[in-house]
Amino acid sequence: KMAPFLLAVIAAIAGVAAREQAQPFQLSIDTRRAVAQVDKREASITWDIYGLQPNPMRRNAPFDLEDQFLRGLIANLHPFVLRISGTGCENVVFGSAGNTTVPAAVSKLLRPNGGGTAPFNAAVADWDRVVGFAKATGGDMVVGLNLLLREWPEGGAHGCASAGSADCAWDPTNARTWLEHNRDTAAPVVGYELGNEPGCFMPEVNLSGARVAADFGLLRQLVADVYTTPGARPHVIGPDVGGCWKGGQGPRSIEPILSHHAPLDVIAFHHYVLGGSKTARYNVSDFVAAALSNITRSTVQSYAAARQEYMPQTPMWLGEGATTYSQPLDASFATLYNYIDILAETGLAGVGVFAMQSIGDLFQVPSGNRAGPTPAHTPTAPFWGMVLWKRLMGTAVYSVDAGDARGMIAVAARSLRNGTGGAVSIALANLAAEDRSYAVQLNGARQTPTVCEVYLVEPATDPSGAYVLINGNVPQYDAVTGTVPPIPPRKLLGCDAITVPSLSVAFVVVR
Repeated sequence: KMAPFLLAVIAAIAGVAAREQAQPFQLSIDTRRAVAQVDKREASITWDIYGLQPNPMRRNAPFDLEDQFLRGLIANLHPFVLRISGTGCENVVFGSAGNTTVPAAVSKLLRPNGGGTAPFNAAVADWDRVVGFAKATGGDMVVGLNLLLREWPEGGAHGCASAGSADCAWDPTNARTWLEHNRDTAAPVVGYELGNEPGCFMPEVNLSGARVAADFGLLRQLVADVYTTPGARPHVIGPDVGGCWKGGQGPRSIEPILSHHAPLDVIAFHHYVLGGSKTARYNVSDFVAAALSNITRSTVQSYAAARQEYMPQTPMWLGEGATTYSQPLDASFATLYNYIDILAETGLAGVGVFAMQSIGDLFQVPSGNRAGPTPAHTPTAPFWGMVLWKRLMGTAVYSVDAGDARGMIAVAARSLRNGTGGAVSIALANLAAEDRSYAVQLNGARQTPTVCEVYLVEPATDPSGAYVLINGNVPQYDAVTGTVPPIPPRKLLGCDAITVPSLSVAFVVVR
């Protein structure tokens, strides 16, 4: 029989432990000095150039770019970069001008059918619809040009292997036609890229980093020739490397080009946390594990280190990326976990823009048998996450010490967008298996603001679903214009106990 004294001691210890477990996890944010500044268009999107095919892939263009509701819906994300490129970039010829094509001997060395499409001519009228969409939504266009339109020796049979030092250069003939058309139609193009993930094919066609760096010099000259007003010239952006450099995976793939000091206005790289596969099917647990891993941090830091070594004064963007690609969960609530984690890590590294792949994941496209009051293009969880980011998260990046919550949270902190008086916005995802409560400390002391504003974002069903609740309500938008009205926050007196359910997200404004 246990002595009463010992029972009392055990009960007391249990009571202390219970009280300790009930204490909120502390999030400490230092606002005395911003770690970095990011672009006001930080949260941006991509539209895959596959969609310019005469018979586009269903994933990329089953929707009508002239649909007024869809245009209004995407306009809620202004300002943003609309990056238009993708694996098919190396298969696109603009219009019918000129006879420049990628030789068959070169095309067969690419990923099968160039990654999902055969070479094709993009109709001018189709391109103008994309331009009209960008103008209507306020998107700043970045356009990918075909890197493999070049002066191939021997018809490309040996790639560039037999070329002399001045041979095998990029042929800008078709690109000039495209740039001149964009200039004459006042297309809102803010940048041109040359190639998409060139590490996937450069070794196969014997295309060196020095040659590609020189090709960016040709693109810079072309932009200057076409856009004659210096202050109005689009940027030269690249090299848009991904993780498939043969013999040099991941961030190493950027070095062969940056080491030759390619004349870039913006350095761009790509990052998919889990990659993608036509056979593998990821689940919510995979998305959670990815957000809790160091994959994104190490990848971003490695690219940033390459920039620091070779071109430290040049801005850097994550030009294309997501958790995965071509996966059923791309439009799900679970996408928000890595979305926040990516923006947290890119922000801390001073990466100015993250263009999420892709615009088609921001809404559910209506099926042929859809009926009832639900409008076409129903916005998904990634859309609502981006809306809140745009409305709340500013351009000054602050570090967050998650303390004991580290390892079960993805969290980012920014200045309040358009805010004053040192207001801070936080985006966090509770990736623990249980509900958790958080308290915010600013500059090492418990913050006692007059009001703490919370936007709690929960899956409407479960994290594999596409729809959300914000503060317990279905988020509203105009079914005709697509306009999203102001979203009211839940106001707390102080930020001492912000409860976030398991696998849910919260945006918090500390005033």
